[in-house]
Amino acid sequence: MAAKSEGMEKWYRSPGYVYFVGVGERPDAIKIGISTQGFIKRRLGSLQCGNHEPLALLGVIPVDAGERPMAEAERIERELHATFAGLQRFRKGWAGSEWFTASPEILAVISERAVSPASRGLPRRVTRPGPGRPWDGE
Repeated sequence: MAAKSEGMEKWYRSPGYVYFVGVGERPDAIKIGISTQGFIKRRLGSLQCGNHEPLALLGVIPVDAGERPMAEAERIERELHATFAGLQRFRKGWAGSEWFTASPEILAVISERAVSPASRGLPRRVTRPGPGRPWDGE
């Protein structure tokens, strides 16, 4: 059991992000999640792999201060999930419950609290649509 506790403590001590990922060119769904800074690109790639629509990293809230940044990222994520519970696309506790219907309120939080992916050296996208898909050139 000690190894699991040590692993969790390493996780909590890691700098991280609360991230916002949008589906589609004009997002109709937004995922609010967390990841350590070292795994955010991989996380975006795994989300894209399981989605047939282009995903875009809309913004991130960096959480890197204090002794346990990921614990703070989890707190912020829970707060945002509670704030937007009425927009959840799937029931709480079920797979997909971190996805929310895009709304002006969520987009305002991203605009007010998050920074651009580029400002942190992060890609906005990890894929390009294939032939026959519109592309905005990003």
